[in-house]
Amino acid sequence: MTLFAVCCLTVDSMKALPMPFEIMQGNHARLLKRVLILTLSMLIAGCDSAKAPEFSSGLAFAGAENSISLGGFWFNVEGNGVSDEDRTHPELDPVGGYLFLYWIDDQGNVCHGQPGVSGQPGAVYVNAYQGEVYSRAQQGWFITSTQLVEWQTIPYRIDSYVSETQASGPHFVQYGNVMWRTRADGSSFINKGTVVFSVPQIVSVDTTNTLFPYSHDKGHSCNSESVPLPSIPTSGPRQDPNRCGTRIFPSTDTLSYADSLSYCLVRLPQGMNWTASP
Repeated sequence: MTLFAVCCLTVDSMKALPMPFEIMQGNHARLLKRVLILTLSMLIAGCDSAKAPEFSSGLAFAGAENSISLGGFWFNVEGNGVSDEDRTHPELDPVGGYLFLYWIDDQGNVCHGQPGVSGQPGAVYVNAYQGEVYSRAQQGWFITSTQLVEWQTIPYRIDSYVSETQASGPHFVQYGNVMWRTRADGSSFINKGTVVFSVPQIVSVDTTNTLFPYSHDKGHSCNSESVPLPSIPTSGPRQDPNRCGTRIFPSTDTLSYADSLSYCLVRLPQGMNWTASP
């Protein structure tokens, strides 16, 4: 009998089990019965659906090209690791937005560029949506379920950022969604007034990566209530004289879910200072 089957047992079904309880006699039979009942009790006790949800900051893998997959975006609110009482079912699915890249200096500031060479306060961001999605969302057109699957896989480019600033090494990345498909009827729209951010992940800009960003659980928030217009520097990359000269974080390849939440842009100095990559 599997653990799943044991978890599904009721009192009546336990009575119907083909076990010869009624014909057991003697000390050996009583001992066997006690062991069997104890084993069943322990298995059933282990089927507690109220355990803490197993939240995640998302997945990142080295790949042939830089891409984002949004299929698991709501993992931390409706995924299989979330208990029934904590699970919610969003009414929208993400279809496009921006990818923000940054690191933290020795003063706790959000920075981008190469520390000591082109380090500047704030995060840099690149487009993370397919062109057809942008056009449809602007018009409020319908997106079919087949199109949703296709358009939730999004290529992104950071080569201009790397070449312009000589950036290298580990960066935090946060995906921010602003384009949505409504689950009820498939209609789409853009809401730049609220960016729904994923939990920060860590990648190296020296390699190409496939990202699976996850939004935060319902008890936390990494969101922003406003989106500035793209800003492209005209004077070329240069080192800020007072900040962003030394990179302190990220200093590891990965972080726990709880630790990742500490590096949401909205919670950090200069975190709302965003610059678009050319």
